[in-house]
Amino acid sequence: MRWLSRLADRTHPLALPGVWVAASLGYFYLIYRTEGTESCCWANSAQLLGSVLNYVLITGYLLGALVYLHRGHHDVVRQLAPLVDDPALVDGALKDPDPRKIGIALLIGGLFGLSQYDGVVLSSVVRVNPWLDLSVVVANVITWLTVAFTAVCRLSDSLSLRRLGSYVRVDLYDLSRLKPFGSAAIRDVLVIMGALALMPLQALDAEFRLVNYRDGLIVGLTLAAILFVIPQSGVRGAIRAGKEARLSALQAAVDSADRQDVARLEALVAHRDRIQHTSTWPLDLSLIGRVVFYLVIPPLAWVGAALVELMVDRLVG
Repeated sequence: MRWLSRLADRTHPLALPGVWVAASLGYFYLIYRTEGTESCCWANSAQLLGSVLNYVLITGYLLGALVYLHRGHHDVVRQLAPLVDDPALVDGALKDPDPRKIGIALLIGGLFGLSQYDGVVLSSVVRVNPWLDLSVVVANVITWLTVAFTAVCRLSDSLSLRRLGSYVRVDLYDLSRLKPFGSAAIRDVLVIMGALALMPLQALDAEFRLVNYRDGLIVGLTLAAILFVIPQSGVRGAIRAGKEARLSALQAAVDSADRQDVARLEALVAHRDRIQHTSTWPLDLSLIGRVVFYLVIPPLAWVGAALVELMVDRLVG
């Protein structure tokens, strides 16, 4: 069943985030009106608000990004379909993730999110009004469930592009038709960097805590590296195979060429050198520049959060 594909095709990328953010913020507003912001687990209301906004907005962002990326994956497969001889390979690249793998990923994500606040859960149980703390814990668990679900979906699409790339027809003299592989990788990196850039919301109380960024940074950067490499690895193998075959033929032509025919010999050597220096990455320089820029976005956001903290300290002090 292609339920994810149907959802992506029929749903606007902003629909799910809009519903989630509106419902979540409305719920926490009701909690605030009925219970206030007193908490045994957060030092002040700014810290609590930062955590709530962080979980709510990152979850909404990932829901929208998932729809956007899955649509983009289908577009990439359709662009590459003319380069593949077997229609079954194209159809296989459009399949949704294995439900069993989704279940395992959700279990891991839920347990990981819950383990971050095990002390909060225990302390909230003994409170008279535990709903505020428990609600934030649940929001965190939902965030990590969304991260896990998004990760397994993106890994599934990346692996399908890897398989497809192993069977595409490669023209060493025109690799531009293979750029969709690089574009897919760039989109994944962009989305992950955007999610990491939202993390400074936790610093609304003007206190930069590195521990709050550790897990997201480790998961985000690791996933970005994997999703950048995997969709391009298959086509890189196809390009390398094509290069090796062509270089062998050119070297044989050079070895058998008449040494007195200097013009033909130089043309063969120049041709060989051109093929030798052909990149196996289906990327152009502008895309590589974008990757570097995307990697800089989260640190800049975090530096901005630290500067805000310093400015507030000076004003208050």
